[in-house]
Amino acid sequence: PLHVDGKLYLFSARGESQWVKNFRATGEAALRVGDRRERLALVRELADDEKPPLVRAYLDRWYWQVGSFIGVPKDATLEQIAEIAPRHPMFEYQMVAGDVPL
Repeated sequence: PLHVDGKLYLFSARGESQWVKNFRATGEAALRVGDRRERLALVRELADDEKPPLVRAYLDRWYWQVGSFIGVPKDATLEQIAEIAPRHPMFEYQMVAGDVPL
């Protein structure tokens, strides 16, 4: 998860993964954070041209964990990020109150 300017985002470092397909299909998901699960509701999928500054923020925070999946170096320019953006879905989401089934 990524928090930028009061909005919440999920970025798929591994591209068109199963969770991406499920999130698109159902519009909801459960995110495990430590020993908790949080409910998410899809707000929208971002267009490729919206992604570069957000992916930059994501890489600044999470590159150590996902760098090998992204296809750009940690210090990639926005232009380099724009080139890989179509291969990596990104979603804006909101938290939903309520219990999450385990």
